[in-house]
Amino acid sequence: MHSSPSRQLCHENERSALLQFKESFIINKSVSFYDPIANHRVESWKLEGEKSDCCSWDGVDCDEDTGHVIGLDLANSCLYGSINSNSTLFHLVHLQSLNLAYNNFNYSQIPYELSQLSSLDLCCNYDYDLPLGKYLLQFKELGLTSLVRNLTRIEYLDLSGVNIFSTVPNIFANLSTLRSLYLHDCGMHGEFPKGIFKLPNLLVLDMKYNEVLTGSWPDFQNWSSPLEDMTLAGTSFSGELPASMGNLGSLIALDMWNCNISGSIPFSIGNLTNLSYLKLSQNTLVGNIPSSIGNLIQLMFLDCYANQLTGPIPFELANITQLTTLSLGKNQLTSSIPFGLAKTQLSFLYLGFNGLTGPIPFDLTNLTRLTILGLGNNKLTGPIPFELAKLTQLTIFALSNNLLTGPIPFELANLTQLTTLSMSYNRLTGPIPFGLRKLTRLNNLDLAGNKFHGQFPILIFNLKNLKALDISDNHLSGIRWICNMTSLDVIDVSDNYFSGSLPQCLHNMLQGSKLRMISLRGNKFHGLLPRSLANCTMLEAIDVSNNQFNDIFPSWLGNLPNLKLLLLQSNKFYGKILENPESNHEFPNLRVLDLSYNSFTGKLPSNSFRNWNALKLDNEDHLTYIQAEKSSLYQKIHQIRRNARPTSSRRASDERRSSIDDRARRSTIAMDEHARRSTIAIVRSRSSIDERDRRSTNAIVVRRTRSSIALIDRRETSALVDRDRRSTRDERARLCSSIAIVDRADDSIDDRDRRSRRSSARSQNSFSVVKASNFGQPEFDFRKITFSVTAKHPIFRKLISGIRLKSNQTQPYWYTYSMKITNKGIDMVYHKVQQSFRAIDMSSNKFVGGIPESVGDLRGLHMLNISNNILTGHIPPSLGNLTKLESLDLSQNKLLGEISQQLTQLTFLEWFNVSHNNLTGSIPHGKQFDTFENSSFQGNLGLCGNPLSKKCWNFDSSPPSPSISEQSQDSSGFLFDFGWKIVLVGYGFGLIIGVIIGNIVVTRKQDWFMKTFGMKQRRRRHMRREPRN
Repeated sequence: MHSSPSRQLCHENERSALLQFKESFIINKSVSFYDPIANHRVESWKLEGEKSDCCSWDGVDCDEDTGHVIGLDLANSCLYGSINSNSTLFHLVHLQSLNLAYNNFNYSQIPYELSQLSSLDLCCNYDYDLPLGKYLLQFKELGLTSLVRNLTRIEYLDLSGVNIFSTVPNIFANLSTLRSLYLHDCGMHGEFPKGIFKLPNLLVLDMKYNEVLTGSWPDFQNWSSPLEDMTLAGTSFSGELPASMGNLGSLIALDMWNCNISGSIPFSIGNLTNLSYLKLSQNTLVGNIPSSIGNLIQLMFLDCYANQLTGPIPFELANITQLTTLSLGKNQLTSSIPFGLAKTQLSFLYLGFNGLTGPIPFDLTNLTRLTILGLGNNKLTGPIPFELAKLTQLTIFALSNNLLTGPIPFELANLTQLTTLSMSYNRLTGPIPFGLRKLTRLNNLDLAGNKFHGQFPILIFNLKNLKALDISDNHLSGIRWICNMTSLDVIDVSDNYFSGSLPQCLHNMLQGSKLRMISLRGNKFHGLLPRSLANCTMLEAIDVSNNQFNDIFPSWLGNLPNLKLLLLQSNKFYGKILENPESNHEFPNLRVLDLSYNSFTGKLPSNSFRNWNALKLDNEDHLTYIQAEKSSLYQKIHQIRRNARPTSSRRASDERRSSIDDRARRSTIAMDEHARRSTIAIVRSRSSIDERDRRSTNAIVVRRTRSSIALIDRRETSALVDRDRRSTRDERARLCSSIAIVDRADDSIDDRDRRSRRSSARSQNSFSVVKASNFGQPEFDFRKITFSVTAKHPIFRKLISGIRLKSNQTQPYWYTYSMKITNKGIDMVYHKVQQSFRAIDMSSNKFVGGIPESVGDLRGLHMLNISNNILTGHIPPSLGNLTKLESLDLSQNKLLGEISQQLTQLTFLEWFNVSHNNLTGSIPHGKQFDTFENSSFQGNLGLCGNPLSKKCWNFDSSPPSPSISEQSQDSSGFLFDFGWKIVLVGYGFGLIIGVIIGNIVVTRKQDWFMKTFGMKQRRRRHMRREPRN
């Protein structure tokens, strides 16, 4: 946009207007979030020297014949300030094109003087430092309709990210000159006018991420449309794709991700022969993938992830030789993986979470461009082909949760670009190959749940980039390797044959370690815990349960600031827990303490109970999970979204097609949102509810009833939240707030949450067409959103608990905490641990003395088990302060006196056991106590009253019945803030604690905390493990 010798110089009045416009703003680098290298165009605007001609200024375009300013491109120019109706910008009466995207226009209104333009771009003006609900630029009172009415010459209109919150005016259908319309992420609602589809010159229609925008498909029969790029992703359009859509022969990009499409994919889609980008993921499409898909020979990107498609993968895909990205995961596809895919150009292939059978086809080994290969969670059989070693560009290789057999081919050591190798939960055998030491880029190695045996290769721990290692649930042995794990953040060697004492060299390894989580559970380690663990200040979880450690209570771990889980169950720990700890701030973040089945003696640590502050908290977010690091990658994801799919250029058609082709190629590197939520990289699905639920990952909510666990299907929950897609944002927020347990792998709740996070950012936008007071909080504020982004591939995103880690290649990933626990008399598996989850288990030791009153200070507790000790004295009334308590086990002690009436205040208490003590008097009644069974009180000869058969004959009065107000007590403080109540027999309000994706009912026991804690979900072994020596 520089002047040439033959062109006219700019006019003085227009130069003056531009300079005054510049002076009305502050140049603030912090407002240009989108591009860290923002172009400060207005800094070149000067009066003196060669730069005095405004037609030579950056961002200014002049008519070559007249010298008038006709275009102004100030996108991402670090502008901070206001645009008013008297702005000198509107002295540029010949202005035709204006681009002010990615700036910060401080609370000003959009003047109608803009309506004379033929090109207007006000997209994406955010300010991340503002609280939610702040708008920085607003339309005047009459809003969008008045502006559009005057845009009679408009060709390009981009208001993306502007807080419009309006219906789409029907007058848009009159903009006959319009070629490109971008209204994504604007809060549009109501019915989308069908007439817009038929605008005679419209090439680009982008309405994505307007989640309450409804509409239906017009009949495309008997008319032709020039549309080349159409996206309605993340809207509430409904109905089936019409067969007449095959008439949109000009389409190059079609994005219908998560917009409520049902029915089958029409066979006529094969008529869209210009299509290069097709995204139909996360809808409810059924039936087979039509064979006509093979006609789309220009297609480069095909995504049908997370639907209900059935049948085989069509072999006609082999005809699409330009295909670079194929994502068909999380459907119900069957049969074998078709031959012929080697004819394509695939660099991304994800077929996980289906029912695919048979061996891994040999011809996949010819896809030498593959960087991502995800075949996990199917029923693939046979050995792993050693020829896969030819895929030397692979960075992520996932085969978990199949039925694969045989050894790991040693040839796979040639895959030196691998960052993630996941082969967990198959039937693989043999030793772990020493050749894996060549995978120097490896961040995550997951070989859990197989039948590997022998010594673990020590050289693997020399991998400098290795951050997470899971070799649990195998037959491995050896010990010296542990001294070399200097780079690891997470290590899980549980349930193997490791034995011996931990070596002294561990001390050197742990100095300055970044270790976040260590699990040695279920081996035969003995001796002392290494005191050098106290140097690992980032540790969040220590699990040494089910070993033979012989040591005192590790009070020296009390200074670890982040330690949340300390699991010492089933060892030979002994001695007293210090009554007077050295510090008043020991174990500041401890949530779960399990000392059960050891030989601890002395009194219960009353002073420690007073100091364990994290166990006193009861007001944390219910949907926040234990995780080491939280980070919003919104800026990066936003940029990826713009580059992941083709977007029509506003220039000539050849440039547009070139841009689309280029972006489609890049889309194989920058997969869109759906793939970031898949689980092929790190998080493997190992729910043991049943095989069907494990395959579908549909069971997302678990409700506790008196006698069973009720699973609420993902689709049921989606229907609950979205039973009226036209409901208000507040109503949708209320509905969503009742959902406590969510599998974020792919369901629609996840997607609307993602969009609400965009709305959270959009709510800090510089532009708006409504007043700030009209904007509510995001309707799905889950508070916990994490992304998994490789150095080149934004692949996986999922709501999980655990540790989010970063390698030096900026590849975050997670490692989940989970627990096996006997809670409320039922053995369960908790696959995620909430921040609000609090539990103490000191059962099956040799503690003596009374129960200290200070236990009542731990108001955040949900589970307390001090059964099977030698405790005496009375049950302290202060236990009535534990109003979050759901499970209380005091059985198998020598407690005296009556059961305190204050315990009737525990209205969430579902499991109560005081059996086999020396208690006397009448059993309290009312509220939860009316639901407890005989077994809760048996073995106390002095107790009488219901539910025991022994009646109380000599009492004068009974405790008063609960008042109506007490019975209707607000349950908003309950751990899971359900919008419904789980009604048990009597007054059963207690629910299951911990965020779980699947509970496994195993058996009923009287011991409350008979469990084996774990850090990850466990899929049931296909073969029974051989007995250990």
